[in-house]
Amino acid sequence: MNNNTGVNPNEVISPKRRLDASTLRVWVEEEHFSIATFKWDGDEYRAGIRWNGKDGSRGYPTSRCRPTWFIIPSAVALEYIEKICSAEQVEEFKSIRFGNNFK
Repeated sequence: MNNNTGVNPNEVISPKRRLDASTLRVWVEEEHFSIATFKWDGDEYRAGIRWNGKDGSRGYPTSRCRPTWFIIPSAVALEYIEKICSAEQVEEFKSIRFGNNFK
């Protein structure tokens, strides 16, 4: 991704009290949006999506002027990954321990 066009998704670590930045993994960087996984509220992983913006914007969502992630409900997170990622990435994604694991 060209970091001059918007926010680098690897640097979106807010809110710090809820998102464990050491677990952030960006799976998809397509055009101006990204999908990532991270530990949220302690021990369970969640998937998030965001529009990274362009022309220097902060993208969406934001909170208090800081870029954040929109949490994708676990029930549909796998469907997002299956449509966008390689088969190998899909299998790796399935191995992550999500809250309300998908079946």
